[in-house]
Amino acid sequence: FFFEVAGRNAMTQAPKSYIAPPGSYGKIKISIEPTDTKYAKDLATYPPDKSGLWTAPMETDGWFLEHCNIRSECTKMADVLDKLGTKTLEEWEIESLRSWFANHNLHIHEHHMHEDNIFTPFMQTRINLPEKLTTDHVQLVALLKAVMTIVEGQLASASVLRPAFEEYQKMLFTHLKEVRHSTPAAIAPACPARGSA
Repeated sequence: FFFEVAGRNAMTQAPKSYIAPPGSYGKIKISIEPTDTKYAKDLATYPPDKSGLWTAPMETDGWFLEHCNIRSECTKMADVLDKLGTKTLEEWEIESLRSWFANHNLHIHEHHMHEDNIFTPFMQTRINLPEKLTTDHVQLVALLKAVMTIVEGQLASASVLRPAFEEYQKMLFTHLKEVRHSTPAAIAPACPARGSA
C-alpha cells in the first residue's frame, strides 16, 4: 500500500489552490532545490519538473497527507504541553502523555522504515537522492529518543518535556519541508493513467 501511495508524489509544487495549514512550516528555509539537475539520473527520461504528469491535486496524495498528519500531531502536542505549562501533572495526565508519545514514537519509526526500505530505494532508481533526506532520520530518531527518555522518566511537569520536544519538532518540520519540496519534484509517474510511480 505505501509503495502505491508513495509513488503518487510527482508535483514540483502544490496547486495554487493549496494553502499550507497555519503554523505548519512557518519561516523554515530549505536547503535543497528540487529542480536542480544535479539530482537527475537520466534527464531525458526523468526531467526535474514532473508537475505536468499529475492528474490529482496534492491535497489528496497519501505521502503528502502522511506528512501533514505528522505535523498535525506535533502541533497539537505542542499546544497541549503549552497548556499544561509548569503545573504538577496528575497521574492520568502523565499516563496520557506516555500513551500519546509511545504511539507517536511507533508512528515515526514505522514511517521512517517505509521511507528507508521502500520509498527511498525506489526514488534512487529515478534520481540522485539528496543524502540529507535520509541521514536526517538518524538525528530525528536521536532527538525523539531524548524526548522519550523524559516521557518515560520522572515526568512531573510538561515544562520539563517542552524544550526537548521543541528541538525535535523544529528539526522534524524542517525535514518534512525539505522532503516535500525536493523528492516529489524528481519522481516521474511510471503509470501516468493512474498517476502513480
